[in-house]
Amino acid sequence: MGSNNTNTNLLTQGFVNAIYNNEAKSYSKPVVQLVRIKKIPNKPVKMLISDGVETTVAMMVNNFSEMQDEPQESAVLRIESFVINSVQDSNLLVILSMTILQAQAEKIGNPTPHFRSAGQDRNGNNEAFANQKMKNTNSMNSGQFGGSNMGNLNDTNNGQRSVGGVMKNNGNTNNMRPGNGNQNQFMQRNQSTNFNNSNQPLRGVSSGANVGVPIFPIKSLSPYQNKWTIRARVLQKSEMRSWKNARGEGKLFSLTFKDETGEIRATAFNDAATQFFDLLQENQVTLSINDLVLSDNSSSVDNEYEMSLDASTTITLCTDGTNASVPGVEYNRVLLGELGNYEKDTVIDIIAVVKSFGDSQTLISKAQKEYVRRDLVLVDESNYSVRFTLFGKQAEQYNGNEQNQVIAVKGVKVNDFGGRSLTMDFNGSIQSNPDLTIAHKLRGWFDSEVNEHTNFQTYSGDIGSGGGKTVESKVISQITDENLGSKDKPDYFQVHGTISFVKMENISYTACQSDGCNKKVTEDHSGWRCEKCDKSWPEPDYRYTLNVSVMDHTGNCWVSIFNELGCQLVGKTANEMVQLKDHNEAEYQAILSKLIFQSFTMKLRAKQENWQDEVKVKLTMAGVSPINYEAENKRLLSLISRY
Repeated sequence: MGSNNTNTNLLTQGFVNAIYNNEAKSYSKPVVQLVRIKKIPNKPVKMLISDGVETTVAMMVNNFSEMQDEPQESAVLRIESFVINSVQDSNLLVILSMTILQAQAEKIGNPTPHFRSAGQDRNGNNEAFANQKMKNTNSMNSGQFGGSNMGNLNDTNNGQRSVGGVMKNNGNTNNMRPGNGNQNQFMQRNQSTNFNNSNQPLRGVSSGANVGVPIFPIKSLSPYQNKWTIRARVLQKSEMRSWKNARGEGKLFSLTFKDETGEIRATAFNDAATQFFDLLQENQVTLSINDLVLSDNSSSVDNEYEMSLDASTTITLCTDGTNASVPGVEYNRVLLGELGNYEKDTVIDIIAVVKSFGDSQTLISKAQKEYVRRDLVLVDESNYSVRFTLFGKQAEQYNGNEQNQVIAVKGVKVNDFGGRSLTMDFNGSIQSNPDLTIAHKLRGWFDSEVNEHTNFQTYSGDIGSGGGKTVESKVISQITDENLGSKDKPDYFQVHGTISFVKMENISYTACQSDGCNKKVTEDHSGWRCEKCDKSWPEPDYRYTLNVSVMDHTGNCWVSIFNELGCQLVGKTANEMVQLKDHNEAEYQAILSKLIFQSFTMKLRAKQENWQDEVKVKLTMAGVSPINYEAENKRLLSLISRY
C-alpha cells in the first residue's frame, strides 16, 4: 500500500463531527476529500467524504449538473453551500454546490467512519441511541438508502455506516423506509427536531419566523427529506377552482414560492385550500413548515418537483424583518415584436403599456358554464400591438381607471389566434405600474413618442403563411433565386431594405366611402358611383397605392404599398396628399421624397399574378417598422454561431 499524505491541514478537520453535533453552520466553505462516489440515473449522487479525521456519507442533489467537470474519487473539494437534513436520530449532509480544488490527490490522513459514543443522541444526550444506530446501519447494509446498496461506500471499521434517508410514501414518490427494525417506530416523527413547539402542527397565522427553525433552500428540496421548512415569497397565486370526476369532487388552488435559490410550485386541495386561500397573498413572505409531499413537476416552473399543501402544513407570516432578504418577482421579459419566435402555448413574461381595454363580458362556454373575459390591447417599444385576454376574477377586478398604465405580467400564454395573441396563464400574476426601471423607461417612451396618430404593427392571421409563425428574414436576391411567390399560396418574408425611389404619380385611387367596401368608384353625372354598393358619392375616398423601389446590398425590387401602411410611412392620409398636390406641388413632392434613403424592416408578400398575358411576381408590403438593430445583431450572431 502507498503512503498516505499526512498533511491533513489541507482539509477542514472537525467538519464531519460538527455535522452530527449541529455545529456545521459555523464552518464556511469547508474543504473535504472525496473518498467514494456512487451515481444512479435520476437519483441524487451519494458520496463518502473525509475531513482527514473522519468520513461520512453525503448527498449531491443536482447530480453535478451545474459543474463544468465532474469530480473523481480522491479529488479535493470545497463545499460552497450545503444544508444539514435531519433523518431520524442523525444528520445528513446535502451538498448544494462545490468547487474542485484538486482533481486528484493522495489519500489525506487516516480517516475513520464517524460514530458517536454508544448511548448518545445527536445532541450528546445519553439515551438508548446505540440500538437505533444499529437499526439504521442494518438499513444501509440492506440497500434501502435511495434504493441503492451503499455498503461499498464505507469499507472500514467493523461495518459501521452513516445514517441514510427516509421518504414517506405519498403516491407520486417512492416508498423508502428501512428494511429492518420496527417500521412503525421508524416512521414516527422525530420529536427532538425544532420545527414546532408542540407535537401537533399548528395551522393558520402567527407573527414572527419561529426562531431556531432550520431553513431549507428551495433548490435543495428532494424526496430524500421527510420534513422541511422554507422561507419564501408567494410569487403567483391562482384562483380557487373546483374539480369533479368519477372519484369524487373538491377544490384546489396553486401558487409559486420563490427564495434566493429558486422556485417551486405548490397546490392546496380541499380543506387545505379553504384554510390557506385567504391567508396566502401574492408578494407575501411566509414560513412554510411541511411534511414531505413532493411529486414530479408538470408546470412551467423551473423545478424538478412540485409540492402539496395538506393537513400537516403550517404557514407562518414572516414579520421579523427577514422579508427583504427574500427576492421579489423577476421578469424574463419578451418584447411584443418577438412573439413570432415563440411556439403556441409557450409561457412568457411581458411588460407593456395598456393602450386600450374593453368592458368585461360574461359568456357561456361549450360546457354550458359562465365565464368572464376582458380584452386589453398592449403596445411596447418594439412598435407592435397585441391583444391580451384576462379571465375570471382578474377580468372582473382589472382597474383601468388610470389611462395607459404599464403592466408587468408573469405567466402569459402565447396563442396563435389572429396570428399572435396573449392570454393570462392559470398560474399568472399581474402588477400595475410596477416600480421597475424598465417600466419607468417604457412609460417615458409612451408619453414622449406615442400619440393618437401612431400606427403599430399587428400579427395578422396570414403573416408568415402559417397563422403567426416566425417570418423568415431574406435578402432581395433570394426572391428570384428561391422563386418566392411562384407557388399556389403566397410567400411571406421580411427584408431589411432602403427605399431608393418613389413614384410620384398615381399614388392613390378613388374608393367607395362605404365602411368596409374600398372598391374603386368612377365619376358620372350623379357623382362618384360604386357599382358594388349601388351608391353615388359627391367625393371619393382616396386610398394609397404607392409604388416604391427597395434595395439592399444584393439588389432591388418594386413593392406596392396600400392605404394603412401608406399613411404610416407618409404621415398623411391619401386625401390630404391629393389636396396638397392640387395646391402645392413642391411640398407634395418634398413629403414623398423624405421616404427616399429611409431604411425599414419590411414584411413582404410575394404572389404570382397575370397582367396583360404576362406572369409576374408582385410584391406587396404587409408590415413595416424601424429596424431594431439590437434584435438584428442578435439574429446575425445566432446565424454566425451555427458555423
